[in-house]
Amino acid sequence: MNNITLYYGPKREFARLLPVYNNLNNNNLKDEFTDFELEKPKVIMTISELAILSDKKMREHVFQIQTKSSENKQSKPENKMFIDALIGWSDQYAALSESAVQGFLSFLDQYNICELYLQNPPKSIAEQLIKSQEVLQAEIKIYSYKYNSIDLNAIKEINLNYSSYIIGQEQALRNILLALYPLTRENYSRPAVLLFYGSTGVGKTETANFLSKILKQNLFRRQLSMFNSSEFASYLFGGRHSQTCFAKDLMERESNIILLDEFDKIASAYHSAFYQIFDEGIYEDKNYAADLRRSVIICTSNYKSEQDAREHIGAPLFARFDAVIKFNDLNNAAAKQILEREFEHELNNLDARELEYIYEIKDGLHEKILNLNGSCDARALKRRVKNIISNAILDKILKI
Repeated sequence: MNNITLYYGPKREFARLLPVYNNLNNNNLKDEFTDFELEKPKVIMTISELAILSDKKMREHVFQIQTKSSENKQSKPENKMFIDALIGWSDQYAALSESAVQGFLSFLDQYNICELYLQNPPKSIAEQLIKSQEVLQAEIKIYSYKYNSIDLNAIKEINLNYSSYIIGQEQALRNILLALYPLTRENYSRPAVLLFYGSTGVGKTETANFLSKILKQNLFRRQLSMFNSSEFASYLFGGRHSQTCFAKDLMERESNIILLDEFDKIASAYHSAFYQIFDEGIYEDKNYAADLRRSVIICTSNYKSEQDAREHIGAPLFARFDAVIKFNDLNNAAAKQILEREFEHELNNLDARELEYIYEIKDGLHEKILNLNGSCDARALKRRVKNIISNAILDKILKI
């Protein structure tokens, strides 16, 4: 084996490290070619394909032993299949048996592999390769994806644009900037861990979306209210290497903005799982370890007050938040701003035919929308604006 590449991060960037090979279709298992073939096709395989092939070879080997046992003949040693590049994507290790993972070098030794590329390998596999580097006589390169992080320019951009994106949360903005500022220091390695609390639809989740847009990377989001089944423990603390787990999902994230939505909905029995990640920015189970240093971890909740949050979360976990930030209920002025913005947004999304239908009543719709009252939930306001415009268009269509 000549080269081993261990990569930690999302798939999109891992793909850029891979060599370009010809698509061989069914010929990619070819194992006979000479040193003089200058234009020979390259043999490229994935971990899951190799697992299927190894299983097939094992069944054939057992069958041969059973059929030849009575003949007492020694079979000729089989030439190892040559593979130019073996690629392991993050979701393909589930195809390997537990014995293949724990004895990964023996699994590879069945083949003559030139280059090995692994995305987010389980700790056991990475440790075996690193410890056996001299035996393998291979150069090992380790890459970690570089996430965009909060710097002074990001702080200024957040301050400049937040209030036009999130309406009515000026005090929350100030507290968010104070909590994020330490990330601008070069020697700062911890994550910024923020607890947002307040009513539904006041901008908590949208703030996380806004920050991810500032950093120009896709938000990593987990809806924790969905993980209250018995399977949540294995997802959170790690089970078999073949199972989906939180640490592995974090390793595949594309952003350093992490949203743990509805954090108040998880059972207290799982709170200890977050101690290390909040303290050090490392989330580790028995198979994987995710690095979240210098990230922004946002936990949203519907707690009514800081005291309410402290009582439900408990002192050990509550003390690990860098900031506990209140999101105020929307007042009438903020609600009208949202209605105005959503009205313009919905009009801009209409096609020429729809605009023609409501041209004569547009001003009346605008006035009707601005006079809405009742809910100060931003999501509900957006929904009501959309319904008023859609109903007006539908009425016009049905009268034609």
